[in-house]
Amino acid sequence: MKNSVETGHKDFESLSLGSEGSIVLMIQKSLNHLGHHIKEDAIFNQEMHEVIVKFQEEHNLVSNGIIDYETMIVLDKDFVSST
Repeated sequence: MKNSVETGHKDFESLSLGSEGSIVLMIQKSLNHLGHHIKEDAIFNQEMHEVIVKFQEEHNLVSNGIIDYETMIVLDKDFVSST
């Protein structure tokens, strides 16, 4: 399920439970690089949802399990700073 975010970043589509594709796979690889251990299969499943909620809580983001623009920016910054 993909939805355009309401934050004014109309070119970014949020990702949530059930989303699939190369962007989901990239995020799974990033999360694993950051120390999480989730399956890299390009499917946003319940396990990934739970990891995203935890990530959002740890970064004081809205912890709804949806990868919106703000979550993606923080995830990207964490990944870049860890390489």
